[in-house]
Amino acid sequence: TVSGDATFTAQFEALPKYQITATANNTAMGTVTGSGEFTVGKSTQLRATPNAGYKFVRWADSGAGWQNASRYVLVDGTKSYTAIFEAVTP
Repeated sequence: TVSGDATFTAQFEALPKYQITATANNTAMGTVTGSGEFTVGKSTQLRATPNAGYKFVRWADSGAGWQNASRYVLVDGTKSYTAIFEAVTP
């Protein structure tokens, strides 16, 4: 119970940020975007783009589960992702 004038002060803390690193297994085969430092709880999009004569196969961190070249990842810690590219066979 407040019986007179009172002053309250709110204190805020910045949410932690984590590094997300996305790379290609071979930069001659393709490029990857989406790396950076992001606030915990956010999601970021990673994209793997093959160069001519190559194709995106999968993300190495997840086996056959992530075969889409574009994916969103939840930022909950420092993580690394590798896009696997291979040559297109005729």
